[in-house]
Amino acid sequence: MNPNCEGRFLPVPYQTIGFVKTTILNSTIMNNENYEYLKDQLTMTGFSGVVEQLKDQMLQGETGFQLTHQAKYGEKEMNYTLNFRQSTKSDMYFFNSYVASLSDGKNNVSTTFYADQRITAKEAFNHLGWPVC
Repeated sequence: MNPNCEGRFLPVPYQTIGFVKTTILNSTIMNNENYEYLKDQLTMTGFSGVVEQLKDQMLQGETGFQLTHQAKYGEKEMNYTLNFRQSTKSDMYFFNSYVASLSDGKNNVSTTFYADQRITAKEAFNHLGWPVC
């Protein structure tokens, strides 16, 4: 350390990752560009209600996490479990899949949808709620 700087407040260190500057503050790191991308992805697929949960989970820095979302369509209730995973090579998180479960009080049915299928929450409901012949 430079003796001329002793006792002075130094600026918060940061590191550059691609074009994104990630601030290190109290050991919390979050890639803002990645967060904005995931926020847009969730909004477009009908999961805007979990955006704040997403930010909280990303700030924790876990290697993977799940978010839950509920919606009612008439008498039917949908429960969604969204799965996220952090890359092993960078600080980027990816929305991998979600499990959609439909309950009408009597019957329960669920299936997994992968993010690259681009199935919205409402489309998942339509898929699961379609009468089976």
